[in-house]
Amino acid sequence: MVRMLTTDTESETAYHYRVDRTYQVVIYGADSPTVIERMDAVSRKINDRTTLIPIAGNLRYIRTNGFGYGAAFRTESGLWACAGVLQTEVREARTQEQYDKIMHVYPRYELRIPVG
Repeated sequence: MVRMLTTDTESETAYHYRVDRTYQVVIYGADSPTVIERMDAVSRKINDRTTLIPIAGNLRYIRTNGFGYGAAFRTESGLWACAGVLQTEVREARTQEQYDKIMHVYPRYELRIPVG
């Protein structure tokens, strides 16, 4: 299960801003060692800083900035679970004013010869 916990926006330049989001990741399993093993695998993948999450319908990616998790616990249904926190960032372009293109450009040549 994955759900968003927080979101924060930071202005970086006149052309873009950064959106930082924190997600809660919960993994369920039959026993504590299985759940911890799965969380270790997720943690290694994310903390290697090689994981980029593709944005659907776009060529851009969400960057992962870190992942941490706590101890496994038993749920009311008898399953074991472990909750972790994933930190991400994505840069968004600001909306820019669009201008009409210059359709024709004509050069003017000028020759200057010094007199003297």
